[in-house]
Amino acid sequence: MSNIPEGYKQTEVGILPEDWEVKKLEEVGEALIGLTYSPSDVASEGILVLRSSNIQNGMLSFGDNVYVKSEVPDRIMVRTGDILICVRNGSRDLIGKSTVLDNRANGMTFGAFMSVFRSTYTKYLAHFFKSHIFLSQVEQHLGATINQITNASIYSFIAPLPLSPNSTPLLRRWLMPMH
Repeated sequence: MSNIPEGYKQTEVGILPEDWEVKKLEEVGEALIGLTYSPSDVASEGILVLRSSNIQNGMLSFGDNVYVKSEVPDRIMVRTGDILICVRNGSRDLIGKSTVLDNRANGMTFGAFMSVFRSTYTKYLAHFFKSHIFLSQVEQHLGATINQITNASIYSFIAPLPLSPNSTPLLRRWLMPMH
């Protein structure tokens, strides 16, 4: 006898509603690597470089800022709705911590130890990136000696996605594209 309720199915991430799919993150968004800069680029003003210290308790924080005076490619200037993720750090526990960037981050970039994930599913993925499903995949991909996950790792991670237009009102709100 099956323990799977009617209307649900067993997947590689657990039991999900039948109208959900499991997809690799590479199918639903783009991961970008941050800015590499040298100490000589650091200045008292300029472009703010978001780093892991700018994520506190899952929220964007401006308590520890670094600015650079250098050319930054437009591609890695952050956008409202980007998900900022710590991908390299001396502290293993910080790998995978994330936050959604709001309009306060406009005109900023992010450092090389961070990634930004861009997707039309930002509202939903913001919750996914804090879930045990995501964090367990991070843990599996961490090296034995190097505290990092690569964009290739991020792209290979799988996520349950409620793709039905008949999803619950809460999920419909999460799935609406960011503006």
